[in-house]
Amino acid sequence: MRVLILVYSFTGNNRHLAQHLAARLGAEIEELRERRKRTVLRVILDMMFRRRPAIAPITADPAAFDHVLLIAPIWDMNVAHPMASALRSLAGRLGAYSFVTLCGYVREGQPARISADLTALAGHPPEAVDEFFVGDLVPEEDRENVRTISAYRVTEADLTAFEPRITAICDRLSGAQPGATGIGG
Repeated sequence: MRVLILVYSFTGNNRHLAQHLAARLGAEIEELRERRKRTVLRVILDMMFRRRPAIAPITADPAAFDHVLLIAPIWDMNVAHPMASALRSLAGRLGAYSFVTLCGYVREGQPARISADLTALAGHPPEAVDEFFVGDLVPEEDRENVRTISAYRVTEADLTAFEPRITAICDRLSGAQPGATGIGG
């Protein structure tokens, strides 16, 4: 299966996850770029006013792939605004897709809200939504500390904590049977 990974990452955590998955899947990867530099203040203002920032054109044609894997953070229980802008620009050209996020932590109702957000933006529901939480990587006493979680930078070693779920994503996208060794069985 030909897979395109479209990724937006503000801190680098989702980029790291995307690169890891691209290597495992042999997928093409394209990073979304905003036309203006993003700051924390812009993130907050975009969340408050639900603004959609301008992004550079996406060069890959999603129609040339069997599946598009979208990877981006979650901001205030919404898909990060640059990814939302990308989905709007792909209207009518996005076939089968899934969404993966490496976000701070789960909030009640978040998975359903993300699925609804993606469906509204893309015009049809994702095949899957997978959430990984930075909060699972920090000491238990810091799992509710927004500053600690926001400042955390994921390493390759951290991704091993998510290995069974990463393998499940790779198996799903490669057509391998669950529990098979390697991509493609």
